[in-house]
Amino acid sequence: MRHPIQLAVCILFLCIGSVWAQEPAQPEPAKAGATTPVEPAPPIGGEAQPGDDPAPVADDHGKAVPDEWSVMKYLPEDTIIAVNIKDVAKAREAFEKTGLYRLASSPELTDAVRGPMLLAKGALMMAELKHGYKLKDILNSFQGEVSMAFMGFQDKFDEHGKKMPDLLFSFQPRGQVGNTQKIVDKLLLQLNALAQGQLQVQQSNFAGAKINTLSVPNNPLRICYTLHNGNFLFTLNPAQLESILSRYQDETAGKPVQGLGASPAYQRAFA
Repeated sequence: MRHPIQLAVCILFLCIGSVWAQEPAQPEPAKAGATTPVEPAPPIGGEAQPGDDPAPVADDHGKAVPDEWSVMKYLPEDTIIAVNIKDVAKAREAFEKTGLYRLASSPELTDAVRGPMLLAKGALMMAELKHGYKLKDILNSFQGEVSMAFMGFQDKFDEHGKKMPDLLFSFQPRGQVGNTQKIVDKLLLQLNALAQGQLQVQQSNFAGAKINTLSVPNNPLRICYTLHNGNFLFTLNPAQLESILSRYQDETAGKPVQGLGASPAYQRAFA
């Protein structure tokens, strides 16, 4: 794995929006801290269990999950760049009512660009067949809030001597929880093939969340992801993920909010 950052970017774009058409098989979860084989992949974790409080949001198995929470609020105060879409489904509906959308979908424009559109559709179809992912399914996986953040660089270096970025991506799949699990299972198998069978998946529990950490021997890159209370989180910094989960847990326990949500700038923008 000579290009860990490029691999991380690939994982970002495949992990975040991947949805499959059937329910996944649920593998036996591993003990906390244990390294598990890639096949079967460990469950994302975080879905509600029997006895949990009922909530208005349900996954694609009909199981209730707790109220969604905004990851933006719990980012560190010194976050450099953060991008947020509060509700993708509503934003999509609003865009379909704009003049730009009506112009793009008008018969006149469609006829004018029919040739290039056919070429683009053909290329898209070939890419979907090659990789096993459909663009429509990927887009459908974004239902609630979507957040991206760059928090600087970590104090560790990749194999080329460059500092690793501190990146985070999160989204709310809402009714696509189980489908997202299945595509992650498939993605892990593909990544394991790229890593020549050396991909390791370590599971741990922190602040009520099941965290999965991907790694390859002799490579400092660590990729962590979890599904916790309706939010899928993906990060290259395990410590950062734990900090976010810890701030969220503290506030739900009644403690004052910490992190970006405590800053006046955040309160002005998102109040």
